[in-house]
Amino acid sequence: MAARLGKEKLTLRQRKIITGVLAGKPHRDIGREAYPNQAESTSGPVISREIRKPHVVKAINDALDKAGATVKEGFDISQLKELPL
Repeated sequence: MAARLGKEKLTLRQRKIITGVLAGKPHRDIGREAYPNQAESTSGPVISREIRKPHVVKAINDALDKAGATVKEGFDISQLKELPL
């Protein structure tokens, strides 16, 4: 695979993962959507690895901040008109 310019930019699969996380889906379901041709047993660890990447964490935090979510209130994905990706 070719190296990406600007590693802070999100790939399409990372965007799908972030959308799934914000929607509250389990890793298994996110894995099916982001990696449809990969076995379920291997897509879970891939999702976990992607979620730990600093630019993915930042995108999730930015989306939650944009929605005004707090730990006490929880988060409703319908509050976002569009993801800041």
